[in-house]
Amino acid sequence: MGKRQTLSDWLNDRYNLVIRKEDNFEIMKKMSFSYGKLIVFGLLGAAFLFFAALFVSRTFLGVWFDPSYESLKNRQQLMMLSQAIDSLEYTIETKDRFIDNFQMLVSGEVPNEEFQDGNGDTLAIKAASLESSEKLKEVDRQFREEFDGKQITQMDNYEMGYSEMQELFFIKPVDGMVSSPFDQKIDHFGVDVVTKEHEAVKAVADGTVLLSGWTQEEGYVVMLQHKNNLVSVYKHNSEILVKQGQIVSAGDVIGIVGNSGDLTTGPHLHFELWFNGNPVNPRHFVSFN
Repeated sequence: MGKRQTLSDWLNDRYNLVIRKEDNFEIMKKMSFSYGKLIVFGLLGAAFLFFAALFVSRTFLGVWFDPSYESLKNRQQLMMLSQAIDSLEYTIETKDRFIDNFQMLVSGEVPNEEFQDGNGDTLAIKAASLESSEKLKEVDRQFREEFDGKQITQMDNYEMGYSEMQELFFIKPVDGMVSSPFDQKIDHFGVDVVTKEHEAVKAVADGTVLLSGWTQEEGYVVMLQHKNNLVSVYKHNSEILVKQGQIVSAGDVIGIVGNSGDLTTGPHLHFELWFNGNPVNPRHFVSFN
């Protein structure tokens, strides 16, 4: 009676697979194998075919034949659109709160909370900022009404205060080129200086911040009160770096050049000088390039 073959022997026994020619029985190929190797390679091949078929079914075949694939894709797009709509609704709600609070500010009410503008910058609304914005409009209006009422000429301004203004030393508020000169005939009571965006705006002389605020037409505006009834005005800033009542020295950075307000077509500084409530040509006292 022969020895009983075990499973281990069955798996490890080696066999030869011989391929011969039919006509002369010449050996063409000879391969050695075992059932154990055949099972391992078979399992690996089956696993490879399974994952390959799964990949193809989830990609190419899913696009071509699976009706649920298009539905899933549509649901994903719908979720993305829903998230975008939620984000847009939040942005609109934030802007609406900003507009409502700003309207309260303009109408004379003081919001009790902080709110944000369209760039996400927090604006702390206080009574001082309210007075600043209102005074800014009022002072500018008074300047123009007083000028229109007196119809004072440029030569009269110089005769009235040229000697007093000579006592002040002025520096350039920004480095740049004058693109639009002082012209009383068209109510352009200052000069437009084209310079780099985000350039620092400097105080032309020692003084006190008379007003620091924002208007629809001129954007962010700073007014400085100097001695001898002289006021300098800096308009269309992108940012204001001083507060009302703050004392500044000549050369101190008070703002950043920008393009704020409706009456602007690009980054520049609109700079004005007012003496005794009357505009004077800044180029006669400040040297621009």
